[in-house]
Amino acid sequence: LPPEKRSASLPDGLEALSSLPSSLQEVIDKLPPLLPRFYSIASSQEAVGDQIDLLVATFLQKKGDEEHPGIGSHFLCQGTKIGETAIPLYLHPNPQFRLPENSDTPIIMMGAGTGIAPYRAFIQDRPGKASSRWLFFGERQAAYDFYYAPFLQGLADQGQLRITTAFSRDQEEKEYIQHALYLHRREVWQWIN
Repeated sequence: LPPEKRSASLPDGLEALSSLPSSLQEVIDKLPPLLPRFYSIASSQEAVGDQIDLLVATFLQKKGDEEHPGIGSHFLCQGTKIGETAIPLYLHPNPQFRLPENSDTPIIMMGAGTGIAPYRAFIQDRPGKASSRWLFFGERQAAYDFYYAPFLQGLADQGQLRITTAFSRDQEEKEYIQHALYLHRREVWQWIN
């Protein structure tokens, strides 16, 4: 606040405003830098070669009459032009999150929302049968949030993937992945063993 607008009798909780610098640049200089956004690669290099696929869900928060988009998702989906916008890329590997070395080892994958991205890459990387790949996927609504539905359903129809879904808002009682896991608990335990 400019010095002439500052008041000695600010309401409770707003005392901190009186110590703000007088210029916007001073405020910006005191803020920490924006942290990078991390996205899981949603494709296997074996399947797509020298490109990468990302699953980016946009975010929009409403405050009164104003809409505030997510910073990273809005930039990627609305603020860039293919072939023109430079996007810094920082690979951040996770050596603990990988497929088993033995390709015959069954895998159970659990992805909620955009958390399905790396599992799409796993599925592309290792073809298999439904008896060796089981995906639990959850989101809000099947009609809007079933990411990669044609790809996943196609594999399920061909007997190459077992898929169990939980869409929390498609029925009155909310259902999540943990409910689907509990429903299939005996078989999941057999797979783990």
